[in-house]
Amino acid sequence: MTHEEMIYRAIRGEDLKELPFVPRLDLWYQGNKLQNTLPDKYKNASLVEILDDLGLGYHCVVPDFSTVESLEDYADVGLGIHRTQSVFYTVEFDVERKVEQDGPKINTVYHTPYGDLTTQIHYDEQMRLSGITQPLVTKFAIQEEEDYQKLAYIFERGRVKPRYEYYDRLKEKIGDRGPVVGFQYEGGSPMHALLKEMTPFETFWYNTVDCPELMEGACESIRKLLREILMVMADSPCEILYVGANYDSMSTNPRFFRDFITEELKWSSQYLHSKGKLLLTHTDGDNTGLLEEYVKAEVDVADSICPAPMTKQSLGEIREAFGGKIAIWGGIAAISVLEDSMTDYEFEKYLDKTLEAAGDGRRLILSIADSTPPAAKFDRLLTIMKKVKEFGAVK
Repeated sequence: MTHEEMIYRAIRGEDLKELPFVPRLDLWYQGNKLQNTLPDKYKNASLVEILDDLGLGYHCVVPDFSTVESLEDYADVGLGIHRTQSVFYTVEFDVERKVEQDGPKINTVYHTPYGDLTTQIHYDEQMRLSGITQPLVTKFAIQEEEDYQKLAYIFERGRVKPRYEYYDRLKEKIGDRGPVVGFQYEGGSPMHALLKEMTPFETFWYNTVDCPELMEGACESIRKLLREILMVMADSPCEILYVGANYDSMSTNPRFFRDFITEELKWSSQYLHSKGKLLLTHTDGDNTGLLEEYVKAEVDVADSICPAPMTKQSLGEIREAFGGKIAIWGGIAAISVLEDSMTDYEFEKYLDKTLEAAGDGRRLILSIADSTPPAAKFDRLLTIMKKVKEFGAVK
C-alpha cells in the first residue's frame, strides 16, 4: 500500500496495517539545508530522498509560499492572495496598481475611484534561513473606515484563473508519497479574511462596533471571490482542498467562529462534497470551544491539531469531541522534539501518552504540529517512527 493510499484510508477511518506518521518536514529541511545543519547522512540529499530512505510519506498540505517566480507574484499577499508554484490558481485584478520593492519590503498601491489603498509585506534573509516561507504583512490593507469601500472595489474586480499545470509538476515530484492538497485561501470566511489577512488586530475589533455595516459590505465582495476560487479549485485534480487556517480560542473566539466562520466553512465543505472532494482546514491553535464548530461545519480533516502542552486540550479530548467524524492530521506538539523544551525522558513519556490517546488509531494521521521545527532533534523523529511501528495495526 502506498503512503497516499494509507492517508486516504486513514481519513475515511478504515483498517490499516499501521498508524500513519506523515510529519511536515519542509520547513525543517529548508532551514537546515540553508544553514548546512542537516544530519551527516543527508547532507546532499533532497527532501524526497530523505523521506524515501526513512520510509515516510510526503506532507504536501501547506504551500511553500517562497516559490514565487517574479515580483508580481508578491503583489497581492496583503489581500491574502498568494501566487507560488504550489498554488494552483491565480487571481487577476482589473485594478490599476503599482508594485515596488525596497530591500526586503514590497509595497503595493491600488488605485480605486475611492482613493488609494496600500499594503506592505516583508521577507528577509533571516526569515528564509529560519525556514519561514511566508512573508510578513507590515502594513495592512484596512487602516481606516474608508478603506472597506476601496477593498470591496478591488475584490469585485478579481477574476480567478486555474493553473492546474502547477499541480501536475508537484504531483510528478511527489508521486504516490502522499496527496497534493490544493490551497484555496487562509481565511475560513470573508470576516475571518478581514481579521487574519487585512486588518490590524485591535482595529478589526474596534471596527466591529464602529462600522459593522462597512465590514459586512466588504465581506460580500470578498465572499464572491473566495467562492469563485473554491469552485475553480474544486475542478482541479486535487482530491483535498485546504480552506481556512490559524484559528484560536482567543483571536477567533467561539462566538465569533459560530457567527462568522462555521456556516461559510459548511458551505465550502458541502460544495466540495458535491464534487467528490474533501475539505481540510488548518487548525493549529488552541481550539477550546471550537472543536464542535468544526463538526458542525462538516470538516473532513483537521490539519495540524496541536494538543497540550502547547494548547489546553489533550489529543484524547480532541478525538472525543470529534466523535469519529473528523480525521486528525497532527497530534504531536512541536515543542516535544526540541531538546530545550523536553528531556529525552519527558519526550518518551509524552509520546507514550500520545499513542495511548490515539485509541484505536482511526481517522488519525500522526504529524508534528504545526510543523517540525528546524531545531528538532533528529533522533526524536526516529523514536516516533519506532513507537508508531510498535503501536500496531489500526482495526
